[in-house]
Amino acid sequence: MVVKISAIQFIFIFVLVCNRRLDLAFLVDGSGSIEAAGRGNFKRCIEFVKTMVSSFNVSPQRTRVGVVLFASRAWLILDFYRSRNKAGVLNTVTRMRYPRGGTRIGKALRFVLYRLFRRSRRALKVSERGDGHFGFFSLL
Repeated sequence: MVVKISAIQFIFIFVLVCNRRLDLAFLVDGSGSIEAAGRGNFKRCIEFVKTMVSSFNVSPQRTRVGVVLFASRAWLILDFYRSRNKAGVLNTVTRMRYPRGGTRIGKALRFVLYRLFRRSRRALKVSERGDGHFGFFSLL
């Protein structure tokens, strides 16, 4: 299920869910088309992830964070079991480098499903859609 909401609604909902126990996953597009659409877009994607993570209580008991970077292939940057605290997650995300390459989104989604969500708790995935709206995807 995808719910389209405005940025203001997102902030309100975000405040309500930030203390919930969940697994939060980010699938970061590192393909060549990201920078082709505008210089600095990859860095903006990284800043978005860091802003989101900063709003959650990251710990094994509360919010666990997973990050997958993809282009022609997918890389597991951080799984839910290595996201021990917010500082560690932010450091890992900051060190991500822009890989360039093709856009293999289907392959990346399968990678996320099998490598990240294989043993996940209930998850809330947030996707920035580029039009000022955010999509929420809930896995039960």
